[in-house]
Amino acid sequence: MGKGTWSNRLGQEPRLVAQATLGDRSAFDELVSLHQSEIRRYISKKIVHESVDDVLQDVWIAAWAALPNFDHRSRFKTWVYGICLHKIRDHYRSIKRSLPEVALSEQIAIADASGVDSALVASLPTMLAQLTESQREVLELYYFSQLNLPEISRALNRNLNTVKYQFYRAHSELAEQLKEDAR
Repeated sequence: MGKGTWSNRLGQEPRLVAQATLGDRSAFDELVSLHQSEIRRYISKKIVHESVDDVLQDVWIAAWAALPNFDHRSRFKTWVYGICLHKIRDHYRSIKRSLPEVALSEQIAIADASGVDSALVASLPTMLAQLTESQREVLELYYFSQLNLPEISRALNRNLNTVKYQFYRAHSELAEQLKEDAR
């Protein structure tokens, strides 16, 4: 699909959301097709491959069921990420395991392949492991899902100031670790 077609479809999103909110299943299906691959990638970073389709289906079922209550305080994409995060947590609660701490590390491996300083790349998983789960989650949504801080706040259902604090605290801790490694 060409770039112009993609931006046209994104421009149609408010109309599609309005129609889907009124029960138009084909409009909802178009919204799903707009965001399906991005949501699938995000889920794939968080859970084992065998469960991705099940969780993805749960996300879209929950989105369809909750769509009449969508209040438009955020973009549709942000709202779906919030549902996605809850479904991932539900998945781990159901199998009584905690979220893996490798999602950012996997992304770092991609950065390593693109020519980033290999010593820095090698030290990042250890550095990231020292952050809190909340800090890692905020960084992942910011850098890899391209949500801004207010969107992350809404997706995680956290106060914006809390998200800002976690974001800046994570960066400060990483910078401090880099300074210590440079010594």
